[in-house]
Amino acid sequence: MCRLGRGRRFDPDAVAGDLAGECLAERDDSALGRGVHDLAGAADAARVGGDAYDGATAALDEVRQGCVCACDGAEEVDGEEPLPRARLAVQEAADRVAAGVVDQDVDLSGVPGNRVDRSRMFALDDTQRSIRALAADFVDREITPHARAWDRAESVDPTIVRRLGELGFLGLGIDERYGGTEVDMLSYALVCEELGRGDSSVRGIVSVSLGLVAKTIATRGTAEQKQAWLPRLTSGETLGCFALTEPDSGSDAAALRLRATPDGADWLLSGEKTFITNGTWADVALVFARTSDKGAPGITAFLVPTNSPGFTASPIHGKLGLRGQATAALSFQDVRVPDSARLGDIGRGFSIALSALTKGRISVAAGGVGVAQAALDGAVRYSIERTQFAEPIAAKQLVQELLAASVAKLAASEAAVRVTNNCLQVLGGYGFIDEYPMGKYLRDARVLTLYEGTSQIQKLLIARALTGIDAM
Repeated sequence: MCRLGRGRRFDPDAVAGDLAGECLAERDDSALGRGVHDLAGAADAARVGGDAYDGATAALDEVRQGCVCACDGAEEVDGEEPLPRARLAVQEAADRVAAGVVDQDVDLSGVPGNRVDRSRMFALDDTQRSIRALAADFVDREITPHARAWDRAESVDPTIVRRLGELGFLGLGIDERYGGTEVDMLSYALVCEELGRGDSSVRGIVSVSLGLVAKTIATRGTAEQKQAWLPRLTSGETLGCFALTEPDSGSDAAALRLRATPDGADWLLSGEKTFITNGTWADVALVFARTSDKGAPGITAFLVPTNSPGFTASPIHGKLGLRGQATAALSFQDVRVPDSARLGDIGRGFSIALSALTKGRISVAAGGVGVAQAALDGAVRYSIERTQFAEPIAAKQLVQELLAASVAKLAASEAAVRVTNNCLQVLGGYGFIDEYPMGKYLRDARVLTLYEGTSQIQKLLIARALTGIDAM
């Protein structure tokens, strides 16, 4: 039964768990959509108390009766049950509710989107504080002073990769047996936030090599694959790249064309990939290739050493943002790999890619917060130092409005673009030249809305979770 506590806040995770646990056989997605739509009103009424509280209790009970798990077609990952669509829907609804209720004994620490006391919800433990401090110090000493030069040169210093490995930032969340550091996802996000504050190009190295490649090997790879690659990836000796995007398939990844053809005990890979982060620096590419013409079920994943004959990586220059990052176009001309290089079962590559990207988006969101923070810090410093009409421009109401708006919008990718754009405006004409880093922050923030699922794709995914209707 969905639980309510009078006058307390709404816990979407607890309610979603109840909904999933009492899921009906009809699997009526439209009922789920209607129920979630009514949830905000029910929670708001419960906050008021009195007769409205009783009405809210009945409303939530009705929501429970009308909602279903809706997990048809979802697959089990690493022995865990698939995340119910009800959970996604209820959490999204809760994020729009300014006030609601929750049982006092429910732990909210891991529930996204709640309107709770953030000082308690996001209180860091000693390990998390230490990791954040280590990352912040590293950024201030070894990244921020060089970010502008790296941006102009269109390349970060390659030695930064080894430093990332030495500090453990390329092994966060990986088993210690393979040189990793077993920390939680919040610790990983804190590091990505700090790296984004320093230079999103460096953050991208970690997000891809660790977040998309190493973590996928750790969860999907064989014992031999883990031993062969993870110690080298976590140490920074080796970098990985995630080769999914192709010239004719970006958001529609299931339409990829790169072909893997069986040849005895081997596979021959032929085709093209593009916009691949770490592409010219990587020693191993996690490549998604077509092994049949069955659409998404016809895609298989492979771990391809980049020194394989027939593999070519060509740098992509002139990017709007992330210019310090090694972005490349990859060409495969009958690249031969053994079947032991296959990651996961034949035909499971698409689900492996989506699972990796789902987790990888955490680093993009955290990095967006870091970019926005850097822009805000720079704009505040400038507005205090810059004097016009015998006073700092920070004293001007419109400048204060821009800065205040930036603070309110420190969130993920779209927010990062708005924040950096506001902050650039504070600098006036100086924001248009690269003497100040504000233009770089805006360019780097802009790409956050494109990769690992464009903003438009994200909206469609959220809408699908809420309504059960797939508009893609």
